[in-house]
Amino acid sequence: MKIMGHRGARHEAPENTLASIERALAAGAEGIEIDVHFSRCGRLVVIHDETLDRTTNGNGPVGALDLAELQALDAGEGQQIPTLDEVLLAVGDRAELFVELKAPGCEEAVVAAIRNRGRIESSYVISFVHPWLQTVGKLEPALRTGCLIYGRPADPAGLLRAAGASVLSMGIALVDGRLVEQCHEAGLQVCVWNCNEPSEVAGYAALGVDWLGTDVPTAVCALA
Repeated sequence: MKIMGHRGARHEAPENTLASIERALAAGAEGIEIDVHFSRCGRLVVIHDETLDRTTNGNGPVGALDLAELQALDAGEGQQIPTLDEVLLAVGDRAELFVELKAPGCEEAVVAAIRNRGRIESSYVISFVHPWLQTVGKLEPALRTGCLIYGRPADPAGLLRAAGASVLSMGIALVDGRLVEQCHEAGLQVCVWNCNEPSEVAGYAALGVDWLGTDVPTAVCALA
C-alpha cells in the first residue's frame, strides 16, 4: 500500500501549496494529489475551490484573475498559489502525481503540461466527471486515469471500463474487501481517502488497497 498526500499535507501546511507538497514528500508520501483550475489568462493553477475565499486572502472566482494577480495573493503562511508546471517541477521524480481536473475543458492543457515535463508514466489524472477522463485517454492513452466517486458501486470494474480508467478513487467509509477484490481481479487499482487516524492504517493495508490518501502524511507514512 502506498500513501498519497491529499492536497500535499493539507492538515500540516496550507493545502495545494509548494510548502504542503514538500511537507508530504519529506514525510515519505509516494503520491501527491492536487487540484487544477484555469486562471483568466488560461494558465493551470493549483487550488481546490472554484473561488478564492476559503484558502487565500482573496475573494471571488479563481478564473476572474490573471496568473500574476493570483500569485500576489496569500494562500496561507505566505505561500502562493502554484501553477501545475511549478508543482510538476517540485515533485520531479520523488513521487507520483494525481491531478484532479476541476475546470471544464482543461483536459488538453493538463495532458500537455504532464507530457512536457516527461511525467506521463508517473502521473494520474482523476475526476468526478468521468467523460473528461475519456477525453484524457484519447489525448494520451499512456496516461493513467482514475474515477473519483461518492458511494459504493455495484460494478466497480464496469464503471472504470466505461470511463477508460484504471483506478477507482473513493471515500474510505464504504470500501471493503470485496470491492478491492473485484477491482484487483480486473487488473485495476483502488485508492481511498482520507485516512487521518494512524490507528486505522493497518486495517486499510489488510484490505489490500493500493493507495491510501491522507491529510496528515507525517503521522500516516510512518505506519504504512
